[in-house]
Amino acid sequence: MSVIPSPNPFIHNFLPREDEPPHERALREQEEARAKAVSDAIDEQIRQDKVAFKKYQKAIKLLLLGQSESGKSTTIKNFQLKYAYKEWVQERGSWKTVIHLNLIRSVTTVLEIMDSVMKEQQDRPRPQQRSLSPSRSFQRAAATATFSSSEETGNLDEPSQDVVYDFSDKHKVLQLRLQPLSRVQRDLEKYLGSAALEPDQVPTTDNITFPGSEGGIPRRNAEFSVSVNSSWKARLLGKEDSKKSADKKHAQGLHDATEILYRCGPDIKQLWTDDVVQQVLTETEAQLKHSSGFFMDDVDRIVARDYEPSDQDVVKARLRTVGVQEYHLSIPGSTGHHDWILYDVGGSRASRTIWGSYFDNINSIIFLAPTSCFDQRLAEDSKVNRLEDSLVIWKHICGSKLLENIQLILFLNKIDLLKEKLESGVRFDKHIVNYGKHPNDLPSVTAFLKHQFKTILRNSKIQRVFYCYLTSAADTKAMATTLATIYDGVIRNALDRAQFL
Repeated sequence: MSVIPSPNPFIHNFLPREDEPPHERALREQEEARAKAVSDAIDEQIRQDKVAFKKYQKAIKLLLLGQSESGKSTTIKNFQLKYAYKEWVQERGSWKTVIHLNLIRSVTTVLEIMDSVMKEQQDRPRPQQRSLSPSRSFQRAAATATFSSSEETGNLDEPSQDVVYDFSDKHKVLQLRLQPLSRVQRDLEKYLGSAALEPDQVPTTDNITFPGSEGGIPRRNAEFSVSVNSSWKARLLGKEDSKKSADKKHAQGLHDATEILYRCGPDIKQLWTDDVVQQVLTETEAQLKHSSGFFMDDVDRIVARDYEPSDQDVVKARLRTVGVQEYHLSIPGSTGHHDWILYDVGGSRASRTIWGSYFDNINSIIFLAPTSCFDQRLAEDSKVNRLEDSLVIWKHICGSKLLENIQLILFLNKIDLLKEKLESGVRFDKHIVNYGKHPNDLPSVTAFLKHQFKTILRNSKIQRVFYCYLTSAADTKAMATTLATIYDGVIRNALDRAQFL
């Protein structure tokens, strides 16, 4: 026997009245149309989310790890330069302000070093003047950035006062004439949008102890940074809402900054090429000159009114971003375009606590170990050698069960700076004790480093192929070749892993 369903007893509550007035009907239909629009928008968002998730699942996800100043951001710039050049060119102009800020910060650093030495010199008796070698007190200044044996530096707590630098009124005039740059620096930082000025995140150029520091505590310039959510590029390119960005005011401010920098150009060049200043910087010049964001050798070009950044300038530029940066690239291959997602996470000790949350669903890790920092200590812990810190991080990564099936790629980075240091006479075995008496040259040192990292990988008891590349992230041509080499390997690994899963 069939059962006839009874009508919904509540249906009449949702039906319009038979005698519904025209104005009520119009209001009801408008409300129904709005409700339908909202429902359709939710359905469309769900559909887009499904498409995006499916695309995300298929994308090749690459995680870049390494300590601060290891070259992660520069490596990502090389990816963009090679595989997303159209977008790269569109954003290249936005880096002009950053490059100007980098130059000004370098000038400020030099002025602070010079000012500190001048004050120390005024506060002590004047011995017989010499001008051929840097003072022992400045060797003490460099000690926070490098490891030195006791034979090299003696007792660092007893300042030597046997050298007087030949400062003159010319240097005081330079200090006065370059004072406007301090205000320009503050204005540019404010315009870019400061996210944090973190004292534990100090760039190599600013990690300097000044002679005469109270209690031997180094004075440091905290590194300027912007939030990962900052829209500084859009603001500089004029793509942000004009009400929020105050386009006219900001454009005038940038014009004024460019003009002041242009007028200070000759003085900046005179400061950098001054013999006495260079003598004072002898012990720290390598750290200043070879860090990212250094443009003091290109003053004439950078301060020009019509200056436009080159690709190499953008690669060299330094702007620290607080937070995890995510980059999406569509890279052509033999089997069509592949979507890549690159993650750049912070490298400071405080930032490393979040690394584990990005281990899930990634295909490969590029670990960057800066080789030229073998004579430097961590900014966060002056007792830890930076190269040894990289080895410790590598050991943890190789031994992590979460990364058991993840491809690991090692970049022994900043090889160009390592070569210059070794050729300048800096002894590798003075800072890395177990190096022994091997030759102090690039082939021997890099062979030693490869062996150290490879041994750690093998001892992790997880069977992996050792992929290792000697890189200089600032060398765009060489990096393009390296990226092309690892591209096929990452693709193959992703396909093999997909079949395995």
